[in-house]
Parts: sequence; C-alpha cells; structure tokens
Amino acid sequence: MKTCVLRSWIFCVFAVTTSAAGGAELPARAAYVTNYGDDTVSIVSLDARAVVATIDVGDRPMGVAVTPDGLLAYVANSGDNSVSVLDAVSGSVIDTITEGIGVSPSHLAVSRDGERVYVTNNGSASISVIDTKTNVVVDTASTPPLPWSVAIHPVRDELWLGCSSPEVLEVRSTTDLSVLARVAPTNQLHYASSDLAFRADGSEAFGAESCGECGRFHRISGTPSSGTVEILQSNITWYNPPGAAYTAAVHPTSGVAYLGKAGSVSNNHESPKIFEFADGAVRRMLTFTGRDYTPRAMEVAPDDGLLWVAQGWDQGFLSVVDPATMLAITTVEVGGNPQGLALTTQRTLFLPGDLNGDGRVGSEDLDIVRANWGAGVDAGCLSCGDPSGDGIVGSADLDLVRSNWGRTLRTAVPEPGTVVLGFVGAIALLRRRNASRRHPRDRINPNRIPPDGV
Repeated sequence: MKTCVLRSWIFCVFAVTTSAAGGAELPARAAYVTNYGDDTVSIVSLDARAVVATIDVGDRPMGVAVTPDGLLAYVANSGDNSVSVLDAVSGSVIDTITEGIGVSPSHLAVSRDGERVYVTNNGSASISVIDTKTNVVVDTASTPPLPWSVAIHPVRDELWLGCSSPEVLEVRSTTDLSVLARVAPTNQLHYASSDLAFRADGSEAFGAESCGECGRFHRISGTPSSGTVEILQSNITWYNPPGAAYTAAVHPTSGVAYLGKAGSVSNNHESPKIFEFADGAVRRMLTFTGRDYTPRAMEVAPDDGLLWVAQGWDQGFLSVVDPATMLAITTVEVGGNPQGLALTTQRTLFLPGDLNGDGRVGSEDLDIVRANWGAGVDAGCLSCGDPSGDGIVGSADLDLVRSNWGRTLRTAVPEPGTVVLGFVGAIALLRRRNASRRHPRDRINPNRIPPDGV
C-alpha cells in the first residue's frame, strides 16, 4: 500500500489539494474513465461535459466502479496488481490496496448496499472481495480461468461472473461466493466474457463476447433455474458485421439494450458501431469513423437516459449518445486507450446511523439511542435517536447504529490557507488512512462496542 512518510508530507498535501482543481469539490454527476495508456482516471462532469480532473492511479487501469452513495471510486490496476481507492468528492487517491489482490485485476462490481467490492483477477483465476469500510480484502475465491466481466444482480444478492474459459458464465452468492448456477459451454460461446449488463428488474441480461472477428452478443435470462442459466437468444450481431464485441448497456426505464462493437480486423477496425436492440431484434445502428472511436465501455445515466460511451484505441474519447435520435451529441477527449467507465448521478452526504452529524457512527450515536430508548419522537428525528423513521426509539434504530458502527463520511479536503494548515491536513489524512486499514471495531474501546441489547 502507498503511504506517506514524514519527509513526504509536503508532497502529499500538494497531491491532495491540487488533484481536483485546487481542492474544489468534484461534481456529483460525473463519469469516471480509466485510461489504460496513461495510468490515469479522467473525471468528466455530466453537466459541463468536460474533464474536471485527471487522477494518477496505478499501472494499466482497467475497470472502475463507484459506490451507490457516490463517495468512493475503486479502480482495478492490471499492471501492478492493485486497486486504487478515490475519494469522489475531492478526487484524491486515499488508499491503494495490494494485499489480497490477485494477478492482473481487470474489473469490479460494488454490492447493492455499497459494503463490498468484487474484483476479478484475470491472471490468477480468482475473485477478491474488499470491505469498503476498511479497504481491506476480506475474502477470495478461485474461479474458472481468465475471469473478466463481473456484475451484481439488480434485485438479488448475486454476483454474475464471465470468464474466457470452458465454464464461461457463473452466478455466485455475494455472501460466501459459492456457485449457484452456471452456463455450460456450447460451441465455445463465451456468453459474457467481455461485459454483462442487466435490465433494471433483473429479468434479463446482455452478455458481450469478444473473439476477434466473431464478436457477438447474447440475451440471457436473469433468473437461473435448477442451477442453470438459460440463454434466451444467441449470436446477436455475430458476423453482421464482423468485429470484437466489447461492451453492453441497458436503458434503466425502457429496457432497450445498446451493444458496442469494434470494426473489422480486415479494415483496421475503422468502422466501430453501437447497436440498439429491442423486441428481439436490432432496430438502429450508429457507425463511427476511425478505430479511436471503438466502444470500450458504456453506461446509461439513470436520471436523463443519455448513453455515455468510453471509446478509444490510441487516443481516447467519451461520447454522449442521445437514444431518441441514436446520434452522438457531444464528444469529450480523455486519456489514451480508455477501458472502464462508471457513472454517478447523486451523492449521499448522510451516513445512516450518524445521529449527531459528526460524520462518524460511534459511541456518541449509541448514547443518543440509549438516552431516548422507548420514547415516542417525531418520525425521523436523528437527534432524538430515530434514524429508522418509525417514530419510536427502539431496536430498529439500534440496528442501524450497529450495522454502520465505525463508518465515516468522507468529505472534500479543504484547500489549506497556510503551510501550517496544510501540515495539519496531512497529519489528519495519515491518521485517517492508517486507521482505515484496521477493522472499525479495532480502533475503538471494546467496552464501548454496542452490545446485543440496550
């Protein structure tokens, strides 16, 4: 892990306070693009449609994922077997995780509750699980060879994993990583080896398969039966036209799928395309000119429905496609050879269980619940001890405090006005980072851990 030693405090302060335009808070509506060729992440404002920060991360970054509260971004660095953790408010790299990460980490997915990050290690055939409270790997599991794509089912606690191997699509429990279902190999189809995107209700998913000229997409049932995942429709856009299939995205309300494909090898990948798929067929197609517009990753913004596409080969771009016209309306230049994309459209600055508003869930919050235990209060009154909002201070409120015990709300690092303030900020950052490497219950008085009852 990267840490700052005493002689490096000045450098660390500079890095923290200048990474996001002099310490300015980054926008809540943003796109995170990993630039494989530059070892950076470009942060793009969805409103301004411009790069607002460029962050140095590890070697050859691939996948990126943002927690549901919009506060943290995790980046898989395939070249140095690490995961960078970004404060999404300030743009600072607040941690670099190496212990427990396998060889060539490629992609990531965040659990629905935001407490776990699942990392596919392509080079060591494994999954690593990161606890977002501590940024420590808490579990690992072996997988079939060459794990790549990974996605969380939108309504069930399932991890869907695509591998470039005989057992190419698995469904696993997010709790213990046990295999719940899989697709058996059929004619060597790699059903989701490149990417996997779900409909919002989880009923179906679209898998992208990349195999040179024979890139294709598959429509997959989102509900396994008797340990088997059913393929509903195979070989969408197989050789018509040829080209590798890299990415898929689904509109959250209409359910329309967007399928991104490279150009043919025979014409130097010069005609990459995005297909619009609905009602069992391709309806429209958007063609780009030049291999630098090869779609590498796509996401649909849930608030306005625009399709954002990370594209690149040597140079990199982030294009905005209007689904109504199926035309690109804006193109933003990012770093070289972008590979991963994650969108965030909101930022939750409330931490469940933080009753006194100090940005940390701990003994003071527990004291509030205890002092008001059994009382009828205004529904949702935090200072009265009712985070559950049921109007009675009781076990539901205690459970919220206990389940979030030790969590802290990360906020933007203020721009220091003097060198002294800068040093103070550096010391605080060091303490916070060092503390975050221990389990929250290891850095509080064990006698003050909330008991099973009050």
